[in-house]
This record gives sequence, structure tokens and C-alpha cells, in this order.
Amino acid sequence: MSSKKNKNAKAHIYGQKNKPFLEEKNKMLKLYMVHSEVGSQQVTTLLRFKKLEHEKVSIDITKPRPDWYYAMMPSGLAPCLSTKEGSTLYDPVVILEFLEERYPGPKYPSAWPSDPLRKANARRLIRIADEFYAALNAIVLNQIESDRESLLQAYLSIWRRIDDFLIRHNPKGTFLFDDVGSGGFGLPEIVFTPMFETNWLVEYYEDFQVPDTLEYARVMKWRDACLNHNMSSVVCKEEISKLWYDAAKGVPMGEPNPDTTRQYSSYAMEPHWTSRPMPNKDKYNYSCTDDELGLIPKVSSARHSPMPSPNVPRGGVSPIPINQLNLQ
Repeated sequence: MSSKKNKNAKAHIYGQKNKPFLEEKNKMLKLYMVHSEVGSQQVTTLLRFKKLEHEKVSIDITKPRPDWYYAMMPSGLAPCLSTKEGSTLYDPVVILEFLEERYPGPKYPSAWPSDPLRKANARRLIRIADEFYAALNAIVLNQIESDRESLLQAYLSIWRRIDDFLIRHNPKGTFLFDDVGSGGFGLPEIVFTPMFETNWLVEYYEDFQVPDTLEYARVMKWRDACLNHNMSSVVCKEEISKLWYDAAKGVPMGEPNPDTTRQYSSYAMEPHWTSRPMPNKDKYNYSCTDDELGLIPKVSSARHSPMPSPNVPRGGVSPIPINQLNLQ
């Protein structure tokens, strides 16, 4: 996927520049995010969609959050949005709702269809995202090879439900509705696209593809359009496969790794993923070492991230209860 830049976004990584400081009010929206994580990508996409000037601060999930972050967000969760008024929001669904209501159309691009019935149907599709992500997550984290087939079949059943939904509401189109949002790319697409990117883990570590058959044709057309749209995120399959190796070995983002032979986390921001080799795909029968994953720094650096220590909050990435989405 080609890199996309947004002139309205500024970015830095805490620990690599002067630490951010808390302000009563911000000159612009400020997003504290975990790169390549679904909720962070959803919020980032909506900010770009609405052409909102914002600053991005990347949070290294493998490090304890600094004191200034806890002062702003006591739970330590990410993503977190600091508004111009100085308020903080941390749930991705709440952030999406806030942005759509605080910056409505027609002054700002709207991610919702204007028609109430079509808006209701867009919400219905978004609600399926909860089940989709839960099934996807179950496969990614699964370590019991004998459970693989049943988990994949449950996952495919949700793909078929989405296919049926799209056929019912836009059988010959590309997106859910082709005349809303950015060329049809609206809030359902913003919600699902980072999940389609996370699905690359299933393709790589499970050597699995959604079948190229008629019962998946409509949803695959939608998926491909989402991934190729200029509003999609800047992550690629190689990046996801490397950064999320620990997830493929059953370790959720933000959790300590029980493998005592490993010292460093694959989620670490350094060494940069482009310098790392592709991991061994056989997640069920082989465990890569830190050296094989390219995680050991060639030169000792205080900036390199070891495994999360016990004081890193468990569940440091905010959950995504998409079915709570209730935008107006």
C-alpha cells in the first residue's frame, strides 16, 4: 500500500523528542495513538476524512506510560483524543461520535448518509463489526491448532453475513452506499478498513484466504475498495505481520509475554519494522527468538523497548465496542 501523507497532521513519538506537556487548551486536536492498532487507525482515518488539523503522538505500547500521560488519562488507555477545549476522550467509539457531531456537514465532510433510513442501515452494518473483530481476534490469538478450522468457519460465516447485507442494500455497487462520504467511503468503511488490515495476520500466519466464490464476491469487492481507497491508513501487510507477531503467538497488545526466552516485544517501535525479517509463519509449531525477529538492537539504546514490565497496564489499548456507536 502506498504511503499517504496528510498536510493537516503533525506527528511525533514520545521519548524521541521533548515530552508533550499538558495545556488548558490545544491549538489543534491532539491524538495519542498506538500505530497499526484498530481503534487508533479508525480515529486517524476520520480525522483525515474530515480534513481536521491535528497532531498525532505515537504511544509505544511496550513502555510504561509516562507520568504526564496518566495526569491526562488516568486509565493509561489509548487511543486518546485531546480536544481544543482541553477535554480528553479515550474510547474509539466515543471519539468517532464526538468528531462526527462536533464537526458536522456541510461545513465538514460527513461520514454518514443524510437519509435517516440509510443512516440506520449504516449503523446496522457497523454493529456487525463487533462480531467480526471478535472472531478475527480469536483466530489471531489462537494457539491450539485443532481449534483452527472451527474458528475459521465461524469467521467466514460473518463474512457471508456482510456479503448478504451489502447485496441487500447495494447489490451492484462498491461501498455500502456509493453516493455518500468520500466517493462512497463513509463511517462503515472507516470502521471496517483497519479490521481488514488486521486480517492480513490471518492470511500470513494461518495461510488463509477468503474463498474466491460467489457467496463472498460482494464483500470482497467492498474489502478491496476499502483497502485501496485514498482514505485508508498507511500500514501494509509486511508491517502488520512483523509488529503483530506476538499476537499470533497468543499475546494481546499491551500484555506481558509469558515466554521467558523472549526479552523484547514485537510491538516495539524500535528497531523499526522495515529493518526486521519476516517472522516464521508456523505459529503453531515454532517460536521465533528475539534475534530471529530482528528485535535485538545492534547498538545498545535506552530508546529500545524491552518486554512490558508488570507496571504496564493490562489491556493498554482501548476496547472497541462498535455496537455502542450511536451517532446522530
